[in-house]
Formats: sequence, structure tokens, C-alpha cells
Amino acid sequence: MKNPFLINPKKAAWGLPLLAACVVAGCYPDPDFSTTPQIAYLSISKTTPTDDFGGKQDRIVVSIDYRDGDGDLGRADSQDTAQNYRLRLFLKRQGAFQEVIRKSIDPRTKKETRLDFQGVNFPLKGDGKPGPIEGTIDYTINFSHAFSIAPAPSEPVINTTPNNDTIYFRIQIVDRQLHVSNEVETEPIIINQR
Repeated sequence: MKNPFLINPKKAAWGLPLLAACVVAGCYPDPDFSTTPQIAYLSISKTTPTDDFGGKQDRIVVSIDYRDGDGDLGRADSQDTAQNYRLRLFLKRQGAFQEVIRKSIDPRTKKETRLDFQGVNFPLKGDGKPGPIEGTIDYTINFSHAFSIAPAPSEPVINTTPNNDTIYFRIQIVDRQLHVSNEVETEPIIINQR
């Protein structure tokens, strides 16, 4: 009868590198990130699917990397809806970029309302424990080929997007202690391309 406590040398030789890798991986200390969030721009991409009504829309995906030393990014469902992802849109008009103010008219009240992209909230750290956190956020924005914009608060609302408009975004994130990250800027991208 074989002794169940004897180790097969061939199996042990295969398992030792795996065991060593696990031990070494467990020896690394947590990263030393600032408690103020830091972000880095990764990419911007566009697809142009057809919407539910047969019209075209540009689907823009902006990707950023983030890191935070105390892991207090995101919000729980029980928290208020204070926005923690700030996205500013800039539109090229007459050779210069201007910040876009999106507007909407309530059909019931006929009142005009400013729509900000700041209604975005990325999720809370999964384990809920304090400590460093890092990852990637992919934020998707859909632009119908007609939407209301105003290049600046003092200018009139423009009802449609001209063909081949060039836009870019500036992005920041905010943690639960209201520490604001650095601001990153995307590359320009063309929307409503004909």
C-alpha cells in the first residue's frame, strides 16, 4: 500500500514554481497612491449604430485609468447622487473649441433646462474596505445626429449638430471626501460624419 503522505518528485517539481509565485505575489505591499484620485487618459472611440427609430447615432466611449490611495471612490446606493465623474464637452466652432451646454425643453412646462454630463456615478469599490484602488472606467455617450447644444451660456441654442463636427472632452473624478482628481483631455473626434 502506498503511503498517502509521500510526495511524488515529478509532481513536486511542477508545483514548486507555482507555490513560489504565490508566495512572492503575497509579499508585495499595497501600492502607495495619493488619497486624492489620479486619472490618466487611455482612449476615445466611436461607432455609429442605428437607433430604435432608424436614425443614426454616434456612440462615443471614453476610457480612463484611475487610482486612489484610500479607495473611497464611487458611491453606495444609499448615498446621495452627488456626481463623481465630471465630463465637459467641447465643440469646434469657427476654428476654436468652446464648451457645450446641452439643453432640453420639458414638453409639459415648455421650460428649458441645462443638461450636464455630470449625472454619472461609477460604482463603489467592490469589497468596501479602505485601501488603494485602481482600475479603468469606460464611459459611453450616445449622440443622436440631432441634439440641442449651446456653445456658451450667452449664445443661442443650436438645434442640430452640423455634419462633421469635431468634439473633445475634459474629465475629472471626485472621491467621497470631495478630493478632485487631475483633469485629463481626450483627443478630438468627429461626430455626425457624412
